[in-house]
Amino acid sequence: MHTVTERPMIFLSYTSVDKDKVLPYYDALKIKGYDVWMDVKCLLGGQNWDFEIKKAFEKSSIVLLFLSTNLSNKRGYIQREVKLALDNLNEKLYEDIYIIPIKLDGSGVLDQLKGIQYISAIDSFPIDDICASLDYQIGKMGAEKVATQEASSVSWSILNFKEEWDGLPGYEVQLNFINISSSKYNNIGDISDIIKGELKKALLSHRENKLNQSGEYYSYINEKYTRINTYEAICSEPKIIGRIVSIMYSVHWYGAGAAHPNHHFEAYNFILDPLVMVVQPQSIFKNQDDALAIIQQDSRLGITEDVTQRGGSLDINDEWLVSGTQKWESFSTFTFSETGLVFHFMPYTVGPYAIGSFNIEIKYERLVEHMNIEYVNALEIQHIFYARRHTE
Repeated sequence: MHTVTERPMIFLSYTSVDKDKVLPYYDALKIKGYDVWMDVKCLLGGQNWDFEIKKAFEKSSIVLLFLSTNLSNKRGYIQREVKLALDNLNEKLYEDIYIIPIKLDGSGVLDQLKGIQYISAIDSFPIDDICASLDYQIGKMGAEKVATQEASSVSWSILNFKEEWDGLPGYEVQLNFINISSSKYNNIGDISDIIKGELKKALLSHRENKLNQSGEYYSYINEKYTRINTYEAICSEPKIIGRIVSIMYSVHWYGAGAAHPNHHFEAYNFILDPLVMVVQPQSIFKNQDDALAIIQQDSRLGITEDVTQRGGSLDINDEWLVSGTQKWESFSTFTFSETGLVFHFMPYTVGPYAIGSFNIEIKYERLVEHMNIEYVNALEIQHIFYARRHTE
């Protein structure tokens, strides 16, 4: 079944001790028609909670963060949620509303959130104030999407697809198919076909479960989600920079009975005129060795700084980090942003699973002198190219 994705998801982040205080907000927002995700309401028996929370967080457009003394004194998963939210906040526009802090009691505001206006719920139930903030941001997101589509002459919609089968093991696959069109660029519909084909390959691989059933390891006596392989590919809004489009997928998957879930990234980049798929990052550069040296250096520095901001520690000369950024193949998952090339590292590539994944941007100013002129023109960053040459 296919349905158009219309409503942005709103994630409720709180410490479990405050559950009874937060539940009324979930109920009120659902009644008002918002798409709200709260673990105690949305998790099903047998589901891997860590996996489902990360998926929901990835799909959410706005986070309601409920602050309290309990949260300030709490360590563990809720702190990971806060760090994830702050990481995502760094990628938003300054005027965007992404995190809405809601104070449940007289606790202080986290240092990282002191620049964000909070809503007080100490002496009232401020659902109208919360809805006003949500409506403002949701409307802004819709207006920005329309403006981007009009300015670039490129339109798109995202459709949800879900297929599941109950077996030993079974599978549940959820995919975002993107339909992209344009009155300006010929053959742009090929992008939809290419991405859909890749996603369908993943679906077909899960259908193979029907041919490989194992009653020895799985049983219908167990709860459903302990014997289900789950796979979800979540599409972000396309980024159009000049005459280049980048489409990013976050893929979350969990094998029935596995120790922990995993996720990785799949990126699709195209020059729009003529329509050409950009598969290898080295093809962007004329001086590939020089470009690789810059990307290695800046990526290692960016990853170690990111780990530090998350409260950890990673040496820039760590063997795992160095080996995971050694060759062009290490940078095969990338996208274009307005200001630079973004390289995406999934868990286990530059460190152990516990340190997570990374998105590291290398500014065009650092790379432009080594880029092929065709990409400079396609990205419409000639001003950076000539400014760089002028300073040499």
